[in-house]
Amino acid sequence: MMVKLDVGQSLWINGSSFYKQDPRVDEYIIEKINSKSVYVKKKNGDFQLRLDKKTLTCSELPFFYKAYLSASQYWLTIERAKLKEELLVKINSKLKALSLEQLQEIDKYVDEKKVMKV
Repeated sequence: MMVKLDVGQSLWINGSSFYKQDPRVDEYIIEKINSKSVYVKKKNGDFQLRLDKKTLTCSELPFFYKAYLSASQYWLTIERAKLKEELLVKINSKLKALSLEQLQEIDKYVDEKKVMKV
């Protein structure tokens, strides 16, 4: 990611785990930055995290933390993931009704698109 970060800047962090995956972000304030890490503290709280500076993530089992530059960036990511999941379900249900030949055409089309992106 490698964006310019400053001490005192806000980051919005989502914490998730195997049993807690509800969409939510909390505001954290950058307290210290070094060559490999960003140290943040929860706004109006005592909880501290050390994030990897390149990925803005932290993995402390069983939790995984991901930082975003703004709350709106996080919510846009959530909306895009929901839309993708809805489209996958919709497309999958339609694929079941197609013939083998139609599925083969779709497979060929998808393979061609993969080659074009590379």
